[in-house]
Amino acid sequence: MPEAIIFSIFDVAEQRAEVPSSTSDELQIKTWEVRARSKVDVAVARRAIPRRSCADSHVQAASPTIRRYTSSDYCWALRRRSLPRAALLTLLLRGTLPILKFKYASTGARALLLLAACATWGNGQEASSALAGYLPQSPVTDHSTIDLDQAAFEAALPDQAQTAFDAAVSIYTLGGNSKSYAVLTLASQLTSEVPQGTEVYGFAANGARVNGTVYETASAGASSLEVQYIVGSTLAPGGGATTCRVGGLVNRVTDGCFRQTTDLTIETAPVISTSATAVNNLNGRTLQSFSTNAQDLMYDNCPGCPYKHYKMFYDYYGRFDYVDRWVTAALRGEDTEFRNGNALFTTSNDVDTRREAAQKGTAYMGVWMYVIREFEDAIDDCNAGTPSDNANAAHAWDEGVAFYTGSLEGTDGTGAGTLLYALADKRCAETKTCGRNGNSDSGTSKVNIDILAQFALGQMTINLEECSAVRPILDRIVQLMTVPLVQGSLRY
Repeated sequence: MPEAIIFSIFDVAEQRAEVPSSTSDELQIKTWEVRARSKVDVAVARRAIPRRSCADSHVQAASPTIRRYTSSDYCWALRRRSLPRAALLTLLLRGTLPILKFKYASTGARALLLLAACATWGNGQEASSALAGYLPQSPVTDHSTIDLDQAAFEAALPDQAQTAFDAAVSIYTLGGNSKSYAVLTLASQLTSEVPQGTEVYGFAANGARVNGTVYETASAGASSLEVQYIVGSTLAPGGGATTCRVGGLVNRVTDGCFRQTTDLTIETAPVISTSATAVNNLNGRTLQSFSTNAQDLMYDNCPGCPYKHYKMFYDYYGRFDYVDRWVTAALRGEDTEFRNGNALFTTSNDVDTRREAAQKGTAYMGVWMYVIREFEDAIDDCNAGTPSDNANAAHAWDEGVAFYTGSLEGTDGTGAGTLLYALADKRCAETKTCGRNGNSDSGTSKVNIDILAQFALGQMTINLEECSAVRPILDRIVQLMTVPLVQGSLRY
């Protein structure tokens, strides 16, 4: 996690902490401290957590008091999720930070780095899965590879010498890089139900084994089976993609695809051995689907529906699929026919205009709104969760970050992406708003530094089941996500 982001987390968390108004409130601080330490001690005793060094170099560099808060017991309790979430709140926001504010601000960033590492960097995902410095708690590498669709879409759009948009339309509508799955036509009907998530393996054209999981539950008697390809966990730029990428892509990857006729093993109990006589490779997530599914996911059928920001755009444009209509109209040279903000691509129909409108529409209208949708979904899931299990909310939050950064930015944000993280860095260089202080024309944008801090705080807040406290975090995220859009509007 870059140092600038840690400082930003520290700044924001310090503002949120219930800081005593005077030194006479030291007793309250001590109460928080005792409460936090007792919770950890109980967790350590019950779970027999070994006393090991956790980020030892950072611990040794900190003061003795901070070292007490960041001892190996605390780290391992947090990493193994033995520490109750309520105690984690006390430790991170009400116990540690007020003390740091009064006495140890100079070492606060180092201590918070350690605490953030303990709180988030041990929950099932490795550092190789990080998204521009944010470590998700759930598998979202496949989600992040939607940026590969955006890259392929942009590459397929014509330049001045070309007029055909057909290749770009195929990528936009069919995808190719995210949520890849195969529809397998079976040699014989299934003799029993095969639940979603069941492991399946067969073989590729080169004889290599191909692994997947059942995409949708198949009933007994079904003559076909949908199997999602296994996704890599490493997030080197684009590294989370499967080795079966077909969809509407021009440059396809088929090394990891099921061959057209293959023996299959379905890991039910008992195991089913069968074969496939035909394979059709599809994608369950496309740039177009972010808009065409919007009404269902953001307006009609969610606990928090209609989502505030989506409703604002729907009320303005007068269409639930306003993004898809914008992009499709640009690709076809048609008018958008919006209630407001109508674009006339029948008259403004030069290749440059249509290309720019299409590629900016997919990333900065479609993906932009879907990022917000995932964070809204996280709040819905948080409210519906139980004290012992809030995994759905944590996963939805991770998905939002994955769609914001994409895979091409790599684990530390130094890659060359195509989505919103890349936009913020591009605009900061043009408007001199890069760096922690927002006064440089190079480096990571102030927007990305601040928004990653909000991502981390949102993740911690969801883990604590402080569901109502996530709303102001999301509102701040939307504000930050809007800055590059305004910067771009001013530029053009």
